[in-house]
Amino acid sequence: MDHEPTSPEQPSPPPLGLAPEGTEADGWDEESVPEDIESATHGSERFFRSLLQTCLQGFHSIEPATHTPEIQQGLMACRLGLDYLDALANKDDETAKQVRQLEQATTTKRSALRPGHYIPRLPAEILFRVFSFSCYDEGHGNYVPARSAQKTLFSCSLVAKSWNRPANAVLWKRVHMAAQPARFGRFVLGSATSKYNGRESSALVRVLSVACTDADLSLLSVACHHTTELHSLELQRPRDLDATSYRLLQRLPNRFPSLRSLVADNIPPSAWNDLVKLCASCPLLSNLHISFASVVTDLDLSVAPCAADFETLFSGTPFLQSLSLWRVPIPADEDAIVRSLATHCKNMRAIRIDDCGNDVTMRLFQGIWNSCRRLECITLRMIRKPPMFAPVCLEPLLTLKSLLIDGCWLSDDLLCYIGRCAPNLETLYVENDWRHADGSVGSVVHITDQGIMMIAPHLRNLRTLSLVGLMGSPHLSASSVCVLLSYNRHISGLNLARPHHAESALDDETLLYLAPYLARLRRLELYMQSGLSEDALAQALADLPSLVSLGLSGCDQLTDRTVGALTRLCPLLERLDMAGVHCSDDGLQRLVEAGTHLTECVVDCGYGENVRWGNVIHFDDPWSEEVFSPYSVWEKEVRRVARLAGFIY
Repeated sequence: MDHEPTSPEQPSPPPLGLAPEGTEADGWDEESVPEDIESATHGSERFFRSLLQTCLQGFHSIEPATHTPEIQQGLMACRLGLDYLDALANKDDETAKQVRQLEQATTTKRSALRPGHYIPRLPAEILFRVFSFSCYDEGHGNYVPARSAQKTLFSCSLVAKSWNRPANAVLWKRVHMAAQPARFGRFVLGSATSKYNGRESSALVRVLSVACTDADLSLLSVACHHTTELHSLELQRPRDLDATSYRLLQRLPNRFPSLRSLVADNIPPSAWNDLVKLCASCPLLSNLHISFASVVTDLDLSVAPCAADFETLFSGTPFLQSLSLWRVPIPADEDAIVRSLATHCKNMRAIRIDDCGNDVTMRLFQGIWNSCRRLECITLRMIRKPPMFAPVCLEPLLTLKSLLIDGCWLSDDLLCYIGRCAPNLETLYVENDWRHADGSVGSVVHITDQGIMMIAPHLRNLRTLSLVGLMGSPHLSASSVCVLLSYNRHISGLNLARPHHAESALDDETLLYLAPYLARLRRLELYMQSGLSEDALAQALADLPSLVSLGLSGCDQLTDRTVGALTRLCPLLERLDMAGVHCSDDGLQRLVEAGTHLTECVVDCGYGENVRWGNVIHFDDPWSEEVFSPYSVWEKEVRRVARLAGFIY
């Protein structure tokens, strides 16, 4: 955290038009406020105007069906607060009087109404919801508060006693100290020794992120006595792996009875058994992510998990709903692992298998699909081998919404089964991005136009389609993709990126053939498609009037002429990825001035230093469009599972 917790015993003076709750407010009106107090509270008025607008937006985002009397009272309070502040700012005494009369008319107990109490008291749970909206990060879809939001919450905690607890509950909800062991030590020490504030604040922590060092794990074993309602624990990779032994994981079991989410990042294989014991001591665990520090080699097979270890893990986590394994070697007995998962974890909704050994086959995918009948998201990466014993046969899985296959063996037959058995699929991500261990380029995705033609009539609910490294010979032509787009009129995002080592590439003829079928697109990714000419790209973009996000990273053939015409071709463009496009400052300046809706632009580091960007955010992070990122899609699924399971992630 960036500040110390605030004391509930020190509420600040009330801002203009508000009386401190829990105190007498008789005579507190605009006529009785001296001029010096008016000038001193001018900043408070601006702060509360911004806060009330945030509250009003937050309340309106709640589903109308869930509008309880308290929420309706909150809506009225926000509306009255804004009207009253406007009346005071305009010195409109008549309007201010009407607002006060309206407040009295909408108050159920007029006898309990105190003069000057213009904002009704709201329940603590409503205030907590309002303060949560104030630090919502729309770009990332989470509630991680920035420094500005932390300052706002700190100010809110000083307004009144009734605001202190819910404001601190949001402020201390997430504590990230993975890179700050000294601050984590002060946090634990304050929680253990402070009689009031430290213990109260540490009990509000729901998400805790620390480094996996012996020092921090030792502190964590102490902190768990005070963070009694912890929902999510993240053990992040430290900078110095040599100083890490993970032996202190043995102290953690039976310390987190309320834990719902556990992220163990880059642990050594030797810590597997201790981690399994920790999971077994968390009976409510719903989300589990385990990643090893490196791929287990033949020398480490003695410490690699076996089928019995996975049986122990799944039997101890019966409420598991999302499972992510990265670089965790899966033994050859894939059927036994799938049986134990399906037997013990009947509510499994999301599974991610990422680079889990060279011996894993697509039979594991078949077993997971046919055994876990409530799956909504499957993410597979680096499963290079086809099923060994029998052809793949999939059963209908109507719950599946997202399927991401990156560098995995995939044939036309398997793709056809996927299309027929998952008719409600909304996100399909296929990437032919794979290299042999010796560095040579290989291809494990063997789908052709025939496979795309076979799934086109079945996938009528697709929203996002990614065919990374597959456009062009020897894989897909424009005709099959056009058929898929014509059947699926809800597709709004198309990813035709090309990895650096891909053999296939998009040419002018293919792009112009596709252009008439892309009119409904809102997001288009053309990463590293440097074989396209400027004229062909401009002609194709002229057919995409609804485009709001365009990725041209790595298209180094573009010049100022094309860049300057982008906002004219796509007038609704909001985001533009130009990393690797060598455009001059003059070209960027014309782009910024012509883009009336442009809010985000990705450029290479060092470019655009002389450009007057205005309200356009610019940075050097290609692939920032989360809708096309497998990892962002996975994080979105985990957050959805968290909402369903009722915990904070």
